[in-house]
Amino acid sequence: MDDFSKMKEHYDDVQRFGRYHPDYSKIMKEIREQKRDLDMHDTVAIYKQSETQLQTLLDDVSEIIAQSISPNIKAPRDGIALKDSGSGCGCGSGGSCGCQAS
Repeated sequence: MDDFSKMKEHYDDVQRFGRYHPDYSKIMKEIREQKRDLDMHDTVAIYKQSETQLQTLLDDVSEIIAQSISPNIKAPRDGIALKDSGSGCGCGSGGSCGCQAS
């Protein structure tokens, strides 16, 4: 856990200074390696699989509800409502997050 805390501190420094940080490449490489190791941990992998299955279930339920109301309603899939697809991000914040509604 101590290694993770140290790496988090280094990462926070890099985030403040960006590519101008003297150890940017080294720290970012180490972060990617630690993240990969963490993602490969059995508990984390099972959690991420479960999260994906839950998102699929929620998407299916949203689609069933939308289609039961009208075939013209489009239900978001894979969290697409939260991403900017060129027609507005759909975040509902009125553009305060930096997105732009078309």
